[in-house]
Amino acid sequence: EPIRNHTTGGLLCEQENPDDPCPDEIGQKIVPIYMAIYMLMTNILLLNLLIAIFNNTYEKVQENSDRLWKFKRYDVINEYNDRPSFCPPFIVLAHIWFFVFFLFRCCCKGTKQNKFGTLSKLF
Repeated sequence: EPIRNHTTGGLLCEQENPDDPCPDEIGQKIVPIYMAIYMLMTNILLLNLLIAIFNNTYEKVQENSDRLWKFKRYDVINEYNDRPSFCPPFIVLAHIWFFVFFLFRCCCKGTKQNKFGTLSKLF
């Protein structure tokens, strides 16, 4: 007797009548019910897995976006801190002021220490 491969059953089995895919009448009624329950449970589990993956990805993006926002804010603050206060025609006055301030700091460097150091430029 021939051995046939049934894709719905997934097993190689011997049958008395090779033209009949289900050997009895109860199997014809129960197999679709079991298949429907199996497909429903599989879809629910896959949907839950998809939601969990999206939730994890969203949390990583949120954490990274907060860090990126803080870095960009720090970058903007430093950019505006390094710019001169005057508008373009009067930038020459700002450069002269910075040069005089630089000379004053060089001359009085030994008498007065900056107690904050470079940390005062951070914020």
